[in-house]
Amino acid sequence: SIPIPSHAMQLHSVFAHSLFRGVIKSVLPRLCIEGRSHHVCSTFAGALNTTVKATTKQPCILNSAHQRQLHTFRTVSATDVVVASTRSLQRLSTSPTTMAGPGEAAENAEEKWKERLGQEEAREFDNSLLFEYEFSIDQLMEIAGLCVAQAVVCCYPAQEVGVARPQVLVLCGPGNNGGDGLAAARHLLFFGYSPVIFYPKRTAKEIYQILVNQCEKMNIPFLEHLPAAAEINAQFHIVVDALFGFSFKGAVRPPFDTVLGTLKQVQKPIASVDIPSGWDVEKGDTAGDGLRPDLLISLTAPKECSKFFQGRFHYLGLRVIPTELAAKYKVKLPAYPGTDQIVRLS
Repeated sequence: SIPIPSHAMQLHSVFAHSLFRGVIKSVLPRLCIEGRSHHVCSTFAGALNTTVKATTKQPCILNSAHQRQLHTFRTVSATDVVVASTRSLQRLSTSPTTMAGPGEAAENAEEKWKERLGQEEAREFDNSLLFEYEFSIDQLMEIAGLCVAQAVVCCYPAQEVGVARPQVLVLCGPGNNGGDGLAAARHLLFFGYSPVIFYPKRTAKEIYQILVNQCEKMNIPFLEHLPAAAEINAQFHIVVDALFGFSFKGAVRPPFDTVLGTLKQVQKPIASVDIPSGWDVEKGDTAGDGLRPDLLISLTAPKECSKFFQGRFHYLGLRVIPTELAAKYKVKLPAYPGTDQIVRLS
């Protein structure tokens, strides 16, 4: 059974139903995103439904979208479900359940909209795109890769680089940020650049294998070893850093500590995807081990660390954010020009 705080037991039926839907829409997707095995069996749905009925004396009716979500996950452990559900209940039970008075409502209405997302907000924002708006991960990677490639071309056009086909070294990490880099390499090829990929820790998931396959069939080279900084300076015109995204925490581990050490000696412009590798998502390069990119391409919305960015070019891409989602998180997004997929922030 799922323990419920006594305060939550007194919630009105509307809150209890929202809780049930919230667990389905927020907690379970997060288990999936964080690498847990995917699916919740009908027993879990039944257990939650029983809990809601005991609290509200009413059955909880799921709409078709929630039912689809229940049946698209694969089995998670009971421990994961109980822990995640209990945390969700505890968060809800600590929130006031009384209606706000006129003064409080006015204060909430005047709450300032922000220009950047923190790490947890960015994760929830991403989950909303995946599970509420039903974007697929490979769909988002494809659009993100296009945005990265377009920003690189805007900032470093071939005529300014001084060669017909600028050489671009694309460094890809093991997660979604690396997938963005793989997609960006392919788009750069079509834009007249010559990408070369360094992908030291490959992911076995099918969506990444497909991206690798596409690059290999288009004769985009993959390096087995990262060249020394002097070789990178001699052979390449631009470096794309797609190593770590907004999920990054803690110290940089091998082999990426060595990779960052080499990149910090590179004199060619570095373009970082969403987060400069080695940076804390909210506090920036606190350890002094991170990169100093010339170009930062934020995705969906700028992250908190972007306020510490001192490079020449800051762009925003991934133009897929519904107005309602931006309003939900009170994040202020700039207007994109015309049909462009990127917008310059600074």
